Amino acid sequence: MTRPALAALVACALLAGLPGCAPRAATTFTLSLVGTNDLHGGMLAVEGRGGLALLGGYLSNLRAVRQKDDGAVLLVDAGDLFQGTLESNLNEGATVVDAYNALGYAAATIGNHEFDYGPEGDASVPRLPGDDPRGALKARLRQAHFPWIAANILDATTQQAPAWPNVTPSTLLTVNGVRIGLVGLLTEPALSLSVAANVAGLAMAPLAPALETEALALRQRGATIVIALAHAGGKCTETVNPQDLASCESNAEIFDLARRLPAGLVDAIVAGHRHEPIAHEVNGIPIIQSYFRGRAFGRIDVLVDRATGRAQAHRLFQPQDLCARVAPGAAGCAAPALANATPAMYEGQVVTASAPIAALLQPAVDAATQLKSRPLGAAITAPLTFSDFTESPVGDLQADWMRAIVPGADAALTNSAGLRANLGVGPLTFGALYELLPFDNQRVTIALSGEQLRTVVAANMTVRGSMVVLSGIHAAATCAGDDVSVTLRRDSGRLVRDTEMLTVVTSDFLATGGDGFLTPVMPVRVLEQGQLLRSELAATIGRLRGPWGAERLALPPRVTYPGTRPVTCAAR
Repeated sequence: MTRPALAALVACALLAGLPGCAPRAATTFTLSLVGTNDLHGGMLAVEGRGGLALLGGYLSNLRAVRQKDDGAVLLVDAGDLFQGTLESNLNEGATVVDAYNALGYAAATIGNHEFDYGPEGDASVPRLPGDDPRGALKARLRQAHFPWIAANILDATTQQAPAWPNVTPSTLLTVNGVRIGLVGLLTEPALSLSVAANVAGLAMAPLAPALETEALALRQRGATIVIALAHAGGKCTETVNPQDLASCESNAEIFDLARRLPAGLVDAIVAGHRHEPIAHEVNGIPIIQSYFRGRAFGRIDVLVDRATGRAQAHRLFQPQDLCARVAPGAAGCAAPALANATPAMYEGQVVTASAPIAALLQPAVDAATQLKSRPLGAAITAPLTFSDFTESPVGDLQADWMRAIVPGADAALTNSAGLRANLGVGPLTFGALYELLPFDNQRVTIALSGEQLRTVVAANMTVRGSMVVLSGIHAAATCAGDDVSVTLRRDSGRLVRDTEMLTVVTSDFLATGGDGFLTPVMPVRVLEQGQLLRSELAATIGRLRGPWGAERLALPPRVTYPGTRPVTCAAR
């Protein structure tokens, strides 16, 4: 720019409003893409963090800034909205959808746990002729004011998209005059991560071809920006530098998807399913994923050319914790009791939780309060933690409770990914048990031979994800050449023979192929079909009375293996 031109520009900036000095319209605008994932019914703040009312406050501040600079906010979700809390489960996710409608979501994709409720009403799986295994989900689909998108969920018979209300493979929106296409995806192993009865008749298409097909179709229909909402994820432990993937699982599903896409076809991905943070760029595509239970949201600011509608640049933000208050000079949210904490700020303004959203949630809170506080007649005397993917004190304790349901049972078998909360110190309540085990699985008792159980454990050692959790049996996995070999012993130390028949307490989810645990030995012989597992556990806890605490932390692991999962063996 020449000196005279620069001088004229400065003069007009100082004399704005005078004839001849009207500012030229900006040639670009900022699109703030806000992504949430894996809410799992987490509508409420917990100890000053998270919840949909606080999300409403952060969104209000961001929308005010974008309104001032003539930009826009696009709010989307990457699946697993409902299942997980009593407040949500009591009305099968209806309150979550009401809140999403009020918050202004533009679209959501379907997660594997969207299928958990089964038919509308009390039954969690079809029990009567005519029961629709996806009745509760369809009710939520109809209720939403926003479209649901799912490009790789297929009818197994027709190999076409299922004819569900308000669901399409993709959708095309107009934002600030720009055509934006959104494509929905669900993790490929989704059907083994849902109750088998509720996903019967469905099939899954591979992620990359489904996304590429829909993205090309959207481009042909006029989309200049394409964004994927994928209930498929990955894991990173550091999110400061979007270009630094050293802390990330290189072969995670969402990163593999990004690498398979043609350059320039997809402009951003909002991921989910893995409950971990991502704020990284892979193959030129910015990807966000923001924990779970409404703790945080992800954000990508996209600089959009007004003339072409295309993305010119982007800025990735680290996952933003939803804080009511913060401590001076400290990261994260302040504990409610911290005296010197100050109200959280976002985009230069104090964050004020949305009063309309809070009022909308209150009836669900009231409905759950009395049930949550019901005592179970036992106590936790030291903090016990859970893990999604490894053995943990909480997982072992749950397995012990399960085995105690059936007098004389040899073993219990459960899955680490079914756990959802730690157990804090204090009287054990139904609410705490519900948060730990929010899924409406039924208890079943099955027969497994020693050889079958060895096969199950060995197969689980060679995959990542949910881990086998045992009670009554200790398993030692070792390498025998290229293969994983497993030895089983009872708590007494006695070796379990291959021909020995074991009575094993488990869940209907696992007994029908969930998490792939029992797939290598299916079909299994069911000895008894029990009631709702959580209800039977509540009764068992009341009978055992505990307490449980520090002694649990000193127990040796029940499943040992070389290195880390997935275990790989190579003959020397």
